[in-house]
Parts: sequence; C-alpha cells; structure tokens
Amino acid sequence: MDDLVHLRDHLALITSASASGTDSHSDSGSDCLDPIPDDDPIFDDDLTPLASPPQHHLNSPFIPPSSNSKAMATASSSMQTPVSTPVPAPAAPKKPTLPHELIALRAATKTFLAFFAGQAGLSLLPALLTGRLFKQPGQFLRRAFGADTTRFATSWSSLVLIFRLLFKKPFPTSPESQSLLAKFRANPFLCALVASLLTQRIDPSASRKAEIANFVGVRAVYFAFTAALNYYDGGVKKGKSEETEVKKHPEWVVKVAKAVRAISPYATFSAIMTHIVVSLLVYPQYVTPSYYKSVLMVSARQDQFGKHTLPLMSAHSSMAREFIAAGSNTHKWTYIPQSKTSREWIAETVDTLTHAAVIPNQKPGGAAPGIPEGIRHELTMCALVHPFSEKCTGVFPVQFWDGFKQGLKIYGVLHGAFLLLKVAGTLRKHYSSGNNKTSSDPSSPVSPRAPTSLGKALLSNVSSTVVSTIRSSLFMATYIATAMSLVCAQRRLITKGHDYLWMYVVATLIPSPLVVLEPRKRIIDLNLYCGGKVVESVLLWMEINGIDLGTVFSVFVPSVVYSTVLGLQTSVGVDDAMVSFAIERLMS
Repeated sequence: MDDLVHLRDHLALITSASASGTDSHSDSGSDCLDPIPDDDPIFDDDLTPLASPPQHHLNSPFIPPSSNSKAMATASSSMQTPVSTPVPAPAAPKKPTLPHELIALRAATKTFLAFFAGQAGLSLLPALLTGRLFKQPGQFLRRAFGADTTRFATSWSSLVLIFRLLFKKPFPTSPESQSLLAKFRANPFLCALVASLLTQRIDPSASRKAEIANFVGVRAVYFAFTAALNYYDGGVKKGKSEETEVKKHPEWVVKVAKAVRAISPYATFSAIMTHIVVSLLVYPQYVTPSYYKSVLMVSARQDQFGKHTLPLMSAHSSMAREFIAAGSNTHKWTYIPQSKTSREWIAETVDTLTHAAVIPNQKPGGAAPGIPEGIRHELTMCALVHPFSEKCTGVFPVQFWDGFKQGLKIYGVLHGAFLLLKVAGTLRKHYSSGNNKTSSDPSSPVSPRAPTSLGKALLSNVSSTVVSTIRSSLFMATYIATAMSLVCAQRRLITKGHDYLWMYVVATLIPSPLVVLEPRKRIIDLNLYCGGKVVESVLLWMEINGIDLGTVFSVFVPSVVYSTVLGLQTSVGVDDAMVSFAIERLMS
C-alpha cells in the first residue's frame, strides 16, 4: 500500500508541474508539448550525464531504500568521469586486384613450372640413384628437359589457363547474371570439363595420361562420395563462402548418412581386397607385373621360396583355374598318390600345364624344384601353397612370422620417412615460436622447461612411429596368414581337395575386419591406393579381352575425372589436405 501511495504522489507531482508551466523543458510557460530545447542536458548528443539526478528518482519506490545511497554515489562518480568514445582504427588499404586474365596467366605459369620440374625430376631420379647420371649427364638432361616434358607441362598449364579464363562468377544482382553464358561460366564442373577436353591431346603419352587419370579418378570418386555425405549428414562444410546455408534433411536421412560414413571404409576395404586377392591367386594375368612383384615381396613368399616363388605361384594359379573350370566334378589331380612324393607328382602333372607367365618375356619354369625332396602332401594344391610343410596347420605360424618380419622392413621405411617430416615440422615450430630462448633471459616469457617440452615432442614422434610400424605389420601379417590358412581349411574340411572361386572370396572376407587395427585415416589411404590397382586390373582385363574403348578412355574419362576434382575443390572443397593445398597454390 505504501508503494501505491508513493507512485500516486509521484504522478501528481509531474502533472502539477506540467500544468503550471514550470517544467524544466520550457522557461516561457509553454505546455509540455513545446519543442525540446537544443541545450537540454537529457537529450544532449554527447551523452554527458546530468549534474545531479532528480531527487524523486532516487526516492522512487522501485529502488530499495538501502540502495539509494549507493545509487547516489554511483551517479556522482560516473558524472565526474566523462565517457570516452573509442576511435576506430583506420582501415587498411585494399590490395589492388589483378585483372581476371592476368590471374589466369599467373596460375598457368605456376602450373607449367611445377609440372615441368616434377616430370624432369622423376625422369632424372632413376639415373641419379644408379649413378648413370654422372657418367652420361648430357643424355639424361636432354631427355629430362626435352620436348616430352615440355608437352606434358604445357597440357596441364593449358588446362589451368582455359579453366581460369572460363570460370568466373558474375555479380548476383547484375542483369547478365541470369544469362545462359553467365550460368555456364559460374559452373566449375562444366568449365573444367571443357578445358580438359580441349587439352587432352597435347600430351602424347597415353600410358602417362592413363596412370594420372587412374590416380586422380579414384580420389575423385572418394571426394564426391565424401561431399555427398557432408551434404546429407551435416558434416563439416569446406566451401569458400561462409554464408552457405546447411539444408535440413529428415532425421532418418541423417542417420543413414552417418551410418554409411561409419562403415564405408571397412566395407570398401573388404570389396577391394577381395578383388585383389582373387586376381593374385587365381588370375594373375590381370595384375600388372610391377604390382605382382611388389605383392610377392610384401607377402614374404619371396623370402620363403627365393627363385622358386614365381614358378610356384604360377603353378598355383593355373591349377586353381583348372579346378574352377571343372566345376563340381572331381579333378583327376586333386589327390597325390601315396606312391609318389610331392616333388615327383608336381613334376609329372602340374608342370606339364601351360602356365601363364606373369612377367612378360620371362618363363615361369617348373614348380617341382621348389618342393623339397621326400615331402609327401595329401592334396596337390597344398603342395603348391606350403611346399615345406606337409600339414596345413603349419601355414598360419609360418606365414604370420614371415609376414610380420617383412612388414617391419616395409612399414619401417615408410613410417620412417614420415617421421623425418614430423621431426622437421616439430623443430621448425619450436624454434620459430621462440622456444629456443634460454630461461636466463629475464624478459623471456619462455618456461625454464622449454627444452624438456621439445624433447617430449620428439619422443612422442618417435614412439608414435614405432607403434604405427608394429601395428601395421601386425595387421598385414595377420591378414595374410589368416586368408591363406582359411583357403587350406576350406579345401580340406568342406570341398574335399577341390578349389572353387567362392573359397577365395570367403577366405578374403573373413579376415577383413582385422583392418580395425589400423587408424581410420590409414584405412582410407589404403583403400585409395588399392582402389587404383583395381582400376588397373579392370583395364588390363579389357585390353586382354579385346575391349578397346580408345578415345573414351584417353580423352573423355580423364576429362570427367579432372573436372570432378576441380569442380569439387572450387565449390565445396575436397577431403584431402595435400590435393586441396596443391590446387589452391596452383590456381591462385
């Protein structure tokens, strides 16, 4: 009730002041609707506080009595300190923008220099490693910096030049932005496709174009797949514009996209490795010779069998195709007679087959010399898979240990190279950030334990490399040993010595979940590398079977591949730091 009385008195005071013409807004007795004077302190533009607040404001019932004194003190102190308005810093002068044509020319020049230097370096590398470069420098230098390298670099620089000249987004509100030409020039995919089609004939090397298109093509599929998942599950946007709106999708669509993202690396690995293992063990003619030899080295069979590795593998592939062609009929060579040793039986039967040579111009020879004397296997195929052991139970430990040792060598070199890059980056980051200062300097903000921090960083790099090497070696050894053991187990327990194509598929799919031993990023890298080998295998199969698509593969497919990567990088970005960095540096 007291609050209402105070409020009534307050309103009455204001009303009486307005009626008597004593309002502070008017000195001439005008009413409260008179214009406000320019010098009125309440509405002054510089926001200077009043010299003294009205007493009835401080006695307002809406301010607690205990806080009136605090309010008075605060108001008095605030009126003694003028409010300072921050002065905005002068804007930095804008850099002059180059004309669109000059930017395109600059990008083409950088591309030419980069590809010319890269191709010349790759041409000189074998001669440099073997020492022949120092014996005949003129011959190798002319070849490295000759017409072939120039045309190769010209083809890529021309592609970049045409793409940069064509691709240009018009101003959205300009009248010409709605024209067909403007819409074409604003589409990076179409601009890159036209540029690729116009420049594919400049490079004369069909094999080089196929290799590059294969390498980039696998990544183009991966980039497009990742961009689609980012669109549907609301993943990280990598577009150039920060104003891109994320489209909302139904909840079930987002869940499906997230599930696909989670399982796709493992499912892709299973499918890719199934194709590769079946090709290596059954159809090696569809595998390039260089990759076949590298697989033999990785699987440690080269260490096990030495010069007999290729004859044994060729004989195994030939016999597997014989069994598959026979179907469900029991092959006459399924079992080895008890009266003969494995070496005698293989020499009389398997070595009489016409084996498909894996390496051109090199005869695989006979498999019998690779089998020790006196050993008697029960099954013909087992004699070719594990010639040193009569029992299939000895396959896994031997394959695992040999594969692990070989994996340590291969992954040790691979991860060791990455370790050097990590150490270089750590040292550069440490010394560039001022951590090389000593703690004796009183003005130095560096902690006295800064050297220890550097040591910990280097130790972390080394320990992570060792762990990665051991983990990758374990995965490779376990995967190979399990797959080969499962082939023998199915042959002995299910098919009674016969080989079927589905046996190799099952033996590859079952150990595929072991890939979880590797980090997700490394699984993706492995899929990209092995995916390229699958494409090579398919193209080799087409070539052997007389399927020649000619211009389609030499011109159109590379053009689509390059336009996909360039378009994705320009619009939403690609999920690969190295590729994105290279395109950004060359295109700017």
